[in-house]
Amino acid sequence: MYQIVRILISASPVVMGVYLLFGVLANIAASNSASSWPMVTGTITETQVSGVFSLYDRQSYLSYTYQVDGIRYTGHKVGFGNGAVSGYRVNQAISVYFNSYDHQASVLEVGFRSSYFVTAFIAVGLILVGKILWKRLE
Repeated sequence: MYQIVRILISASPVVMGVYLLFGVLANIAASNSASSWPMVTGTITETQVSGVFSLYDRQSYLSYTYQVDGIRYTGHKVGFGNGAVSGYRVNQAISVYFNSYDHQASVLEVGFRSSYFVTAFIAVGLILVGKILWKRLE
């Protein structure tokens, strides 16, 4: 019975860390891929930031429009992972990166962001905590 408890206690942070690490690696890959997407000019149509905080950022909402081949699209994604919307204003002209195979897929920010580093650091920390717990509970 003790071995089961030991496994559960030490495996939990490892599983969370691996999950976060894979998530951040997927976001880095997607963001780097998006940096080669075509870019058009768009306009911010709505921003909303509430005072309620989530795990990473305030609860926020952003909407923008852009046109590709004469067709108007609406996007909501700042970047891959969490993106802060507080720096955007309604009616602000923005650069929109869109997927050339799926014009509805778009983002405002591409490339490596510091939040990726922070998330990866937390993920590695959780994995190390799991390893330490495994050793301590022997």
